[in-house]
Amino acid sequence: MRCKRTQTFMDCEICGQENAKNHILMYGQKMLVCIDCSNLGERVIGETVFSVKKNQEFSAAPAGFAGDFFLAKGFGQIIRSARQKNNLTLNELAQKIFEKESFLHKIEQEKMFPDKKLAKKLESALNIKIVE
Repeated sequence: MRCKRTQTFMDCEICGQENAKNHILMYGQKMLVCIDCSNLGERVIGETVFSVKKNQEFSAAPAGFAGDFFLAKGFGQIIRSARQKNNLTLNELAQKIFEKESFLHKIEQEKMFPDKKLAKKLESALNIKIVE
């Protein structure tokens, strides 16, 4: 008796579409996405990242690397400490810099990386230095 092997695909982490087969690097995070969302980041095959726009190849992003700049080690804890020192809730900080609270929560947990614009907004709002 032969065992039939089935391949299961996950839902796209961006839009939720079924059968996500592509890996991309977006905001420093490796994501599983559908074909429609695959152009939103840098294409990843194995541990190699391919730039869709520039056709250049570079190694997968190390911790703290967020595209074209580096974030300070422990940037999430730096942000959280500064926010608490300024007596701001996550919701208050989100409103102050016009970002979603859930996204800032993921950044504080270092599950997501801020882009350079957001990192600069956080630096300004909290009087900290996280971009190296």
